Amino acid sequence: MDASVRTPPRPLAEPADFRQAFPHPGGLGYARPWGEPKGAQLQKPLTVALLGLTEGNGPLRDALRASGLLLEGDPGASGMVAAVIDLAARDREELIALARQCYGPLVGVLPRDSEAPLADGLDGFVRAPYAAVDLPPLLRALSRARRDRDEMLRQTQDLAALLDVTRTFAASGDTDPLLFEVVEKLAGRLTVERCSMVLVDPQRGTGWVVAASDDAMVRELRIDLSAYPEIREVLQTRKPLVIDDARSHPLLDPVREAVDKQGISAVAVVPMVSEGDVVGVLFLRAMARSAFAPREIGFLSIVANATAVALRNGQLVGRVQTERSQEVAARVAAEREVHQLRRYEEFFSHVSDGMAVLDEDGRVLSLNPAGCATLGVTMEQARGLPWTELVAPQSAMNAALVWRELQRGGRVLSADLEIQTRDGRRLVLSVSAGPLRSQHGRAILSFRDVTEPREIEAELRKTKDFLERLIDATVDGIVAADLRGRILLWNKGAERVTGFSAAEVVGKMSVADVYPPGQAREIMDRLRGANPGEAQIRLLQAEVVARSGEVIPVHLSAALLTESGRETATVGVFSDQRHRLRVEAELHEAQAKLALAEKAKVASELAGAAAHELNQPLTSILGFSELLFRRAKGDGPGREELEQILHEAERMALIVRKIGKIARYETMEYVGNRRIVDLERSSEPPPPAPGPIVIKDSSRAKRSPRRR
Repeated sequence: MDASVRTPPRPLAEPADFRQAFPHPGGLGYARPWGEPKGAQLQKPLTVALLGLTEGNGPLRDALRASGLLLEGDPGASGMVAAVIDLAARDREELIALARQCYGPLVGVLPRDSEAPLADGLDGFVRAPYAAVDLPPLLRALSRARRDRDEMLRQTQDLAALLDVTRTFAASGDTDPLLFEVVEKLAGRLTVERCSMVLVDPQRGTGWVVAASDDAMVRELRIDLSAYPEIREVLQTRKPLVIDDARSHPLLDPVREAVDKQGISAVAVVPMVSEGDVVGVLFLRAMARSAFAPREIGFLSIVANATAVALRNGQLVGRVQTERSQEVAARVAAEREVHQLRRYEEFFSHVSDGMAVLDEDGRVLSLNPAGCATLGVTMEQARGLPWTELVAPQSAMNAALVWRELQRGGRVLSADLEIQTRDGRRLVLSVSAGPLRSQHGRAILSFRDVTEPREIEAELRKTKDFLERLIDATVDGIVAADLRGRILLWNKGAERVTGFSAAEVVGKMSVADVYPPGQAREIMDRLRGANPGEAQIRLLQAEVVARSGEVIPVHLSAALLTESGRETATVGVFSDQRHRLRVEAELHEAQAKLALAEKAKVASELAGAAAHELNQPLTSILGFSELLFRRAKGDGPGREELEQILHEAERMALIVRKIGKIARYETMEYVGNRRIVDLERSSEPPPPAPGPIVIKDSSRAKRSPRRR
């Protein structure tokens, strides 16, 4: 519940049982939305009473029923009743007078060709021969006109009642009599036994009955909302609720005994809304009537919202008056204090920092010229101003902590506060404060504008964070050390390469522990031996020692850092070369195998070409030699030589066949430390186990040597 509307004091006693304290227990039933008609009960057929007409008028009765009208006495006949009077009856004047008191529209039936004058008090008449046809539309038209007239009368009465309630709000100054007068008028206007006004606090589940129409002494009677589901439902839905039949509605089963005991027939609960918040409800209970019309609920909603607004406005006016009185008193006190602070102002006027004296409420009593220039205010504007109003929302908590420390008598050595000046500037002030041991002030503040230094610091922090992220994101290892070798920086890349974490290395290990013995000193000597201004080493082949003891080959680039010509630190960037060296070794091996394969290919191609070229003349030599050998006789001259020629030619043919079978490159030692192709091994098929690479020429067709 919004405390600005109404927050009654909580009685010390337990919550009252509202159902026992008042005749009506209340109850929730979302029987129908308040804006919808009740249904059949509000739209029943028109009922007609036949006065003076005898039973011989059966056709007329049948015609009326056939047109959808009900006759008095028929099942379901209720609501508005129109009367049809036989003007031929002798006692027609008495019938008309009686009907005017008891019925709605009155219609007379004239006999055929009757010249009797129309009796006073009738709303219309028809001739007897045409009564069956003319009566139904005439009765409906008169009934609608009667209802419209009654509705206009009720609206006029509702407006008059609303005007009366509004005048009550405007004239009354005491809240309690005003609320009682409102609920009393509502109960009388809507003819209900009880109309109550309940303010609620949903957070604590508590309500207070602030006015009841049947008991003027009810004031802030506390109730527990957990026992009133109808009110809790209104708080949840924020819409009016209507229960037309409280005696049988299932939602009232938890309080059925209390409802039956009190004889409640209908219930209406209407929320009181102010500035979007439900601050209370109007609670109406009836014992005689059975329903609430939509216009009645609409009227109650207007009154409920007007009441909520009136309550809020009343409290706002009181609050404004109180605050204005307090401000006037504070201003008078501040002006009185100014005269006592003249001695401070004389001293503060020569100080370059802003100086302010605050009273016990945190309001400015004195502000020196430097403070006025910093804050963009004059002394007259600053005097009496709460200093917390200058603090931006981002620093509200820091400002509250500073003021709390001052109230406790403590001191604030330095605190940064972001403020919003009156001329729209946002500044960061470094504030120092302490208690002022004087009856003329509570605390004294000293402040200076540090906006630019803080912006520079912020930029430096951003740059530092960026560089740290950049260094950690680098794949290569980066290490920095002071001149004594103590490691100052060890990035994620160095962690990945060596296995040492930054927590283990930074400030605890020396660069000499990272390199093999003597290498750190050698690198430092090379850096110092470089040309002046070029103390750098690029892509030096070096080694680092991993956590596991493995010596890792790296490419190292190092530099000697100087500041104003003085050596300050060293930095090195190294990349792991293990993968590159493995790739290079594999490449060398592949190249060697490729060269061997190329030799084998050349040898195979050469052998094939030689075998092909030699095979032709060798075949001729073998043929002619064999022919000559056969022609030679016995022990004739030359036969022995021909046999030797034939033997050597066959031996050459065998060599040519071996040359043609060369499939790999195999060598053997020869005279003079040279190596020649080993025909025996090169022509043999390769062993099944993996061996040297063999390249076959698939483009050359295989040819077999000619045989005789």
